Amino acid sequence: MRHLLLLLALTAPALFAAGELSHRRAPGFSIVDAAQQQHDLADFRGKFVVIEFMQTKCPHCVKFAEILEKVVIKYRG
Repeated sequence: MRHLLLLLALTAPALFAAGELSHRRAPGFSIVDAAQQQHDLADFRGKFVVIEFMQTKCPHCVKFAEILEKVVIKYRG
């Protein structure tokens, strides 16, 4: 529950600012994943994108990764 509140507290300002930023192109962003594949944000234009940076040995991060995986499965495509 504490993590959910923290997540909401961190994302609330972005939600209120979204109106003024809507319909603007996100800045260029590219990253290499754990499998050494390059991913460019431009490849996901028109789709929802969640970028989460976490430690693989952090127990809270592992739990959150499981939640994100369920979201990916639910909203895939």
